[in-house]
Amino acid sequence: MARDTIQAAIKTILETVTDIGQVHDSIRWTIHEDKFIKNFFTVVNEQQQIRTWMIYRVDGAVDYGAREGSLGTSQRIPTQSSFQRYDFAIEGWASFKDDETDIEFQSLIDSVIDKFQANISLNSTSLMRGPITYSIDHQFFGDYFVHHVIFNFYATEREGITPT
Repeated sequence: MARDTIQAAIKTILETVTDIGQVHDSIRWTIHEDKFIKNFFTVVNEQQQIRTWMIYRVDGAVDYGAREGSLGTSQRIPTQSSFQRYDFAIEGWASFKDDETDIEFQSLIDSVIDKFQANISLNSTSLMRGPITYSIDHQFFGDYFVHHVIFNFYATEREGITPT
């Protein structure tokens, strides 16, 4: 699968989380207030609030090397293959109001982790998803103080099986 297919699967998985808000498959920013509200605000619990997520690639690697496989025959045949690794970040923001929103945000983080823990192949778009790490902080998002999290993990795919 191609990187954009894997990234689309990540978006699809993230969108299954209850009250996730808006999910963007790339980095989104704007200087216009109307677009800011359109791209980053969502109604959650009958309140308009920031609830937005951005998925983007942060790193990668390619490993070329001889591997042995059968290519559908009973004989072992050396092949040349490549393992492509894509490192992704999912960055999320949610409105900060009080202790109650902190509990909601922690639950949201746990729900995101649960969805990805249960889906190691990212909807069958990769061989595997690597371990998930995340960091939580609070910051300003435009003029608004928000909860913030960054999840990091990688996905690998195998390409180029050809006889050497």
